[in-house]
Amino acid sequence: MIVHRPIETDSDRDFVVSSWSSSFRTSYTAGLISMERWADVMRPELVAILERPNVRTLLAVDKKTPSHLYGFVTADMTTQLEKLERGEWREWPAMLYYCYVKSAYREHGIARGLFEAIGLDPRSRFLVACKTSWFSRLAGKIPLARWNPLVARFATQDRSNAA
Repeated sequence: MIVHRPIETDSDRDFVVSSWSSSFRTSYTAGLISMERWADVMRPELVAILERPNVRTLLAVDKKTPSHLYGFVTADMTTQLEKLERGEWREWPAMLYYCYVKSAYREHGIARGLFEAIGLDPRSRFLVACKTSWFSRLAGKIPLARWNPLVARFATQDRSNAA
């Protein structure tokens, strides 16, 4: 049986950062960071995101063996502001930074359970920070999600500066 819990140990944090970094680095939308410098650049950035005050991460773990990790979700469930090109602002109810499930356990509802545990309805409106091939494949299950990494680059209190 799978249950959900926050990061509790350095090992948990290492799993999140390592899984996020290694699974995102081959994404076409990951930006212009060389593979040689990827870990040096991204790992500190991911740790900084995890430490933001409104960002929560939940792990999917085995109930009997809590050290057995299936995946994780990282999100900010506070209202997000997106600046539109006309200078207007649009409110979004949440920012999904990343959702990851180990490849051996994909397509078994683990991501759906992580979404529910963190309070994110896949059919609702929310922003997405990191777009991967899985995000594109699952677009029909998250039809109102909008990819906007610019909003995620700012800490919540600094987003009014986003162009």
